[in-house]
Amino acid sequence: MVTVKGFPLGVYETNGYVVWDPEDSTRACWIIDTGEGPEPLFATVRHERLVPAAILYTHAHVDHIAGAGQATAAYPGVPRLANRLEHDWFGDPDRNLSAWSGLPVTVPAPTGPLEDGQLLALGRSTWRVMATPGHSPGSVSIVSTNVESPVAFTGDTVFAGSVGRVDLPGANPAALESTLFDRLLSLPDVTTIHPGHGPATSIGAERVSNPFLRAGRAAFSRAFS
Repeated sequence: MVTVKGFPLGVYETNGYVVWDPEDSTRACWIIDTGEGPEPLFATVRHERLVPAAILYTHAHVDHIAGAGQATAAYPGVPRLANRLEHDWFGDPDRNLSAWSGLPVTVPAPTGPLEDGQLLALGRSTWRVMATPGHSPGSVSIVSTNVESPVAFTGDTVFAGSVGRVDLPGANPAALESTLFDRLLSLPDVTTIHPGHGPATSIGAERVSNPFLRAGRAAFSRAFS
């Protein structure tokens, strides 16, 4: 089991997370998505006496990366990982969408990749990177391999009762359809989802209650065609 503490950050209330294995004597942790105003994440690291092992990004839209500069300053030398398809976005206000707000954001680029199928270790737990494009081309989910209590950090791919937007530059409705129905819905129903916005949910709950998923693939395709 891992401990997950999430905080809605900034004006977009983007969920940032601190994740660690409470039984791991090294106190290693991950920070996932440093959105605007990431201080609550840093305060948790201090309070729990944790040691950041990596900073992970589910994708490179501004509301998920705005605090990357602060994270880099707070934890110099800690690996910052994201899909290579979006490494350039961290320094490109048009691609990270901050230019739309009139307050362009440029932050340090990641130092390493998150690739589909890549395995990551945190304490006694093992995790798999799953490419989940659609909302953005480089979106990834971080999925635990624990069969008893699996966990997935899904970014803006799926939420409680909704799915990621596909009307943004770089979004692809067909890719999101494949991600949802071929990849995420293949996970066990007991998988806890920690999304990029809103409350935690589960694969099973979204399978039966999410209006974009329960009607089936054909209906989803028609809705976004």
